[in-house]
This record gives sequence, structure tokens and C-alpha cells, in this order.
Amino acid sequence: MKALVYVAALAPDTDEIIGELTKDYPTEVFNHVEMADGFIWMTKDGIQKHFASDVPEAKSELIYYKQGPAAAGLFGEKVASPAWKEKKSCYIVAKNDEAISPELQRIMSKRMGAEVTELATSHVPMISQPNEVLSVIRQAIISAGS
Repeated sequence: MKALVYVAALAPDTDEIIGELTKDYPTEVFNHVEMADGFIWMTKDGIQKHFASDVPEAKSELIYYKQGPAAAGLFGEKVASPAWKEKKSCYIVAKNDEAISPELQRIMSKRMGAEVTELATSHVPMISQPNEVLSVIRQAIISAGS
């Protein structure tokens, strides 16, 4: 058996448009997005204040410089068959997330039937609280084996 671990992530259902999920749950980070030539990326201010606000400035600056641009059309894409419908899922809600609303994260994780862990973190708990994220992953591995 396999398990999935969603970390402060969007989890659309069949035929949901990714961008539609967030329209009723706006976050501050969307005020810090730039677009050019069909691609989007976050500004340095957006990353440091809203995306990775709980990591040291040097790390958030590295995130800014290492980010790859995303296709702007990504938010108009539909999901065909979400994996969470077929596999046991765990979900880490980032309680201080300003990229994906924590309320939306709770709604998505509940409809998934996921085992939920909440962490007081920004959108990047894998950076700000890596031991806690690793613990959830290890537990998912253990429970998937049974």
C-alpha cells in the first residue's frame, strides 16, 4: 500500500480548476506575483513576508533566487484523477500560511479524509520545521505498510 503526504498543498478534486479553489480564499501572496511572457513568479518581498515568513532571511532570499517561473496557465488547469482518491493521504496544514489559506487547507484535507497534522508555520514547513514534516512522512510510511 502507498500513502501520500500533502504539505500545505492544493488538493483539487476531479474536474476542479486549480485557480477556482483559491478564489474564495484569497491570500496576501497573490499581491506579490509578477507575470511576463506567460510565466509567473513571486517577488522577493512576497517570499520573505508571505511565502516563507518564518525562515531566516538568507533562506527566503535563496528561495527567491532559486524559484522557477510557473506557467500562468497552470491555475486554469483541471485535474483529471486526483491520487488522494486512490491512496491513503496525510495532510500538513500550515496554520500561518499566506500562500494557501489554512481554512482552505482544512476544507481540502477533510474532504480527502486525510490524517491531518497542523503546524504553526508559513507555506514552507519542510524548511521551517523539517523534523516535524519528516515525522509525518515516517508515520505515513509506517501506516501504509499495514
